[in-house]
Amino acid sequence: MKKNWYEKSWVILFFLIAFPLVGIYLMWRYDPSNKIVKILLTILFITWAVARVTYR
Repeated sequence: MKKNWYEKSWVILFFLIAFPLVGIYLMWRYDPSNKIVKILLTILFITWAVARVTYR
């Protein structure tokens, strides 16, 4: 079965960097990674997104 464009790893990574909230959703919905990895990446990218918004 062919993956949709938004299910591909490079797209998820792009969205994690460019639009963290969308990337986090895509990661939890479509990435088959370990749950511990997903939790750590979620914490990392939420922290990064908040820092990016607050420290301008």
